[in-house]
Amino acid sequence: MYWILFLMGGAVSLVVAVLVGGAMTPRAHAVARTVVLRARPESVWTLVRTVGSYADWRPEIQSTLVDGEEWQEFTTGRALRLGVVESEAPRRFIARVLDDDLPFTREWTWQLVPEGEGTRVTLIERGETSNPLYRFVGAHMKGHHGAIDSALNALAVRVGDAAARIEDAGPANGRA
Repeated sequence: MYWILFLMGGAVSLVVAVLVGGAMTPRAHAVARTVVLRARPESVWTLVRTVGSYADWRPEIQSTLVDGEEWQEFTTGRALRLGVVESEAPRRFIARVLDDDLPFTREWTWQLVPEGEGTRVTLIERGETSNPLYRFVGAHMKGHHGAIDSALNALAVRVGDAAARIEDAGPANGRA
């Protein structure tokens, strides 16, 4: 009988610890990662800006549905509605989540800069998470850079540069 109370107490303590940890984690985050690809900025731009083809090279996206400057990305168990904030070919593309019923907001900035014969691609994620549980998991278990690294890795593979190394791009404070 005591072991049941012990297990229940441990479970409650874990939940409380995660919620307190999440409440103490900042709501807002900004993360920037970068990779140098052996591909011209124009070809990288075409991949990044053609959101309707994301399912062709980003494995986490099963399909997309494009409607002008807005689109939906369908993944396993979820659909996100996104929209273009800024598009400056072939330099910068900014998109954000348009759904307002989620426990988070996200905005992604793709920056493309010629570097030698290739392109330096920097992907910046800015977001806020209201739910302390999601905040704890996102900051301390998954890490905010996971989705960024996944997208940059997929882009590198798509342009034939799978060995490209993703690195921290430093502070992502301003609009850059």
